[in-house]
Amino acid sequence: MKGVLAWVKGHLLIVISVVLILIFLPAGFVGAGMWNGKIKEEAEKAYKDQERQLTAQQRVQYALPAVFEGEEAVEMSRAPNRHVTRFFSEQKEAREQQVAQIVERATEFNRAEHEVLVNGLFPEAPNERRERDLIRTLTRTIAGDDRTVSAYDALVRRLGGGLPPEVEEVAAVMADAETKALERRGVFEGSNDRLEPEEAAEMRDELSAQRIGIYAGHAGDLTFYVVPDLFTGTTAGANQAQAFSPRPVYNPSGPVAPPATAFTWQWDYWVVEDVLRAVARANSGPDGRPVGVPDAPVKRIDSINVSELVLPQGDSSSGGFGSRGGGSGQSTYTGRLEANPSDYDVRMVSLDIVASPRLLPMFFDALASTGFMTVTDIDMTALDPWEEIENGYYFGSEPTVRAHLEIETIWLRAWTGPLMPPSVRDALGVVLPETGTDDQPTDSDEGP
Repeated sequence: MKGVLAWVKGHLLIVISVVLILIFLPAGFVGAGMWNGKIKEEAEKAYKDQERQLTAQQRVQYALPAVFEGEEAVEMSRAPNRHVTRFFSEQKEAREQQVAQIVERATEFNRAEHEVLVNGLFPEAPNERRERDLIRTLTRTIAGDDRTVSAYDALVRRLGGGLPPEVEEVAAVMADAETKALERRGVFEGSNDRLEPEEAAEMRDELSAQRIGIYAGHAGDLTFYVVPDLFTGTTAGANQAQAFSPRPVYNPSGPVAPPATAFTWQWDYWVVEDVLRAVARANSGPDGRPVGVPDAPVKRIDSINVSELVLPQGDSSSGGFGSRGGGSGQSTYTGRLEANPSDYDVRMVSLDIVASPRLLPMFFDALASTGFMTVTDIDMTALDPWEEIENGYYFGSEPTVRAHLEIETIWLRAWTGPLMPPSVRDALGVVLPETGTDDQPTDSDEGP
């Protein structure tokens, strides 16, 4: 023991160093661990704070709108990224170009050959005096007078339609044919000779066939028949019960219609023009050339009326207007009358025709090929062809029916809107297109 104490005393510095090492080594290990945990905690807190700031301050919304029916829009909310931004921008631009092309083609198809009947009137005339003169000109153009063929009658002629042969002309031809038939049988004018019953019956059959031949020859020269006075003008209240848009009656000394009414007349003409163009298209052969009435799907047009255009802020009894978009107040299976869209209007057409039931689907196809037109209802009843022949109408040898059709027509505001008078645009809520801004993220928001 004395030897150990003597060694410690002789090496006191070494002993003190060893003791200090043994004391501070565990304490340093414990202290270093506590210090490292605090540094880690502070670092994680700083990172999360910065992450929250970046997420809250720089998060952007990426979106691709749905284009096709049943398609869902693509949306993403995240911090900006140049690659994501570029992808969404390129895809959005490509979709917008596709939509623009579809809209352009749809507008061209819908507008087709439609032109205003009187230049300078729509959407606005330069002054009130010029406006009155142009509205009178439009009224005379549509209604016609002693010196002007109605625009509707001119349209029918241009498409190959027409009336049956004149009764007086047929009567004159048949009188001459009867005289010649009697002379061939030895009965001359002024004589007292009479035909035997058998000869009289034979001659009646001969003259009947000759009369039918006259009607058939005339039918072969027409694409379709129209009844007389098909487009006779009506006053504003005449068709009120049917909610049809009235056609103008020209009176040079009468009051001038307001611009909204004048535009309705123009619009009605476009609607009728589309339906008649569809009739002419259906009554054409595979080579595109018109066929005669005996071979045509649509034989005769008995009536055609356009639903009253209704301005929500207008008076239909005074201006010829009725519910929004020209609806008839009745719903259809398409749902367009109830949709109340901002980019098109609906005008309903009530059409009565004589047609071949076998070929009638060709007319349905022609409607869709001519414009945005859909048959929403059809009723058919039997027809007596011999009664029609008595009135000069020859429809051919196959069965025919009377058909009543309800047709829904669509009119894109992309081209009708700029032609509407301000009063019509305001009442229908039509907003002309303007150049807008796009809030889609751009390359300036690229981020990392």
